[in-house]
Amino acid sequence: MFKILITGGSGFIGTNMIELLNKSDVKIFNYDIVRPRNLNHISYWSKVDILDKDILINKLLNDKPDYIIHLAARTDLNENDTINGYRVNIEGVKNIMEGAKQLEGLKKIIVASSMLVCKLGFFPNNFDEYAPNSLYGQSKVLTEKIVKEYSLNWTIVRPTSIWGPWFAEPYKNFFDLVINGFYFNIPKKYSSTKTYGFVENTCKQILSLLFNKDNIVNHNYFYLGDLNPINITIWANKIRKLNNQSNPITLPKGLLKISAKLGDVLINVFRMNSFPMNSFRYNNMTNNNIIHDLHRTIEVTKIGANTNLEDEIIKTLEWIKKNNITKK
Repeated sequence: MFKILITGGSGFIGTNMIELLNKSDVKIFNYDIVRPRNLNHISYWSKVDILDKDILINKLLNDKPDYIIHLAARTDLNENDTINGYRVNIEGVKNIMEGAKQLEGLKKIIVASSMLVCKLGFFPNNFDEYAPNSLYGQSKVLTEKIVKEYSLNWTIVRPTSIWGPWFAEPYKNFFDLVINGFYFNIPKKYSSTKTYGFVENTCKQILSLLFNKDNIVNHNYFYLGDLNPINITIWANKIRKLNNQSNPITLPKGLLKISAKLGDVLINVFRMNSFPMNSFRYNNMTNNNIIHDLHRTIEVTKIGANTNLEDEIIKTLEWIKKNNITKK
């Protein structure tokens, strides 16, 4: 039996990763500062802050994992002050790599970065080309540069827009808006088409890369996601249909844009907690982002090419219903 450490195993992808590994004969460790979302995973959890270098390394040397999947990170885009708000993506990564370096017999470490090391619409020509347009993206550039300094057997993964059971913002919000009737479609010719990844497929891609012994995987990066992009209008319609509801109301593009400006005022000036539309959501609804480099991932992992959007939506809707009942 080999041992796998998942940092951030209480988070969205980490929870699904543990759920997947539960079906295998492996010993699982979860280092996270918060309790698992799935309380069935509590036995795997240790409260470890990766910014506390000494405690982290002592724990690593005691547990002696054979493989590490490093998912722990701050992933929101809300920091507007300094990049120090994303210390966990910088110092935390440095601490993980320093600890991994001291582990005898470590076979592989997967480190999660982000597709936002490059702004949407910018496609790098090589591994060393970056173009972030947010502090979060900048912090993930530093994540990758730190990892590249080490001679360990590492692979960097860049998740695209991942969704599915155990998710939170932003795609849980999207599903909630669509289901509750607060989402309005934009005409299909204006609506965005993007690369997304169903979380179960994403976890399988990570595990495939983790155990792949081909030299092309070592010291390389791979985007994570499904090959077939999704149009947001089609997606919203399918969610409603599979939830036995009629399609969302379609509004003219101009009216949605005005609604977005109104939402900005209500949220930023009047401090309204939420509004169905704002400029951020409007831009997400109208700007395409298709990751063509995903073909490399599909070729290596053989996962993500033949997906069934309807089945994935059904799994997610079932989880939402069960989760809402649990909360009550």
